[in-house]
Amino acid sequence: MAKKFVEIDNLTPDAQMTAVKKFANFYLQLQKDENLDVVSEMDKKDVITSINLFIFDNISFTHDELLNRLVENRQPEFVTLIAQTGQKFSEDGQEVEQTWPQWLADREKGIDTKEALS
Repeated sequence: MAKKFVEIDNLTPDAQMTAVKKFANFYLQLQKDENLDVVSEMDKKDVITSINLFIFDNISFTHDELLNRLVENRQPEFVTLIAQTGQKFSEDGQEVEQTWPQWLADREKGIDTKEALS
């Protein structure tokens, strides 16, 4: 039987927290690499501003400390952001239909670089 994947809004609170923590870890790496272009382009609800402000205000923490604080304090913003990605999760929030790096690579393939550079 194939595993059932659902959108983040259909996960239990515990499963949402698991999914958010995994995405937040990916997000922190993108932020560190200054590679949030794809994510910020799809953010139609302007939650990235709140997330990034929190990161900058807490930049002195270790990665793990920052990740935990970020998930604890910005979980609703991450749920909103993740919902905009179209990504689907296993019912426990542990697995995604497509890994986050694959998701990003697929979105980057769709960018019209000629238009972006003009």
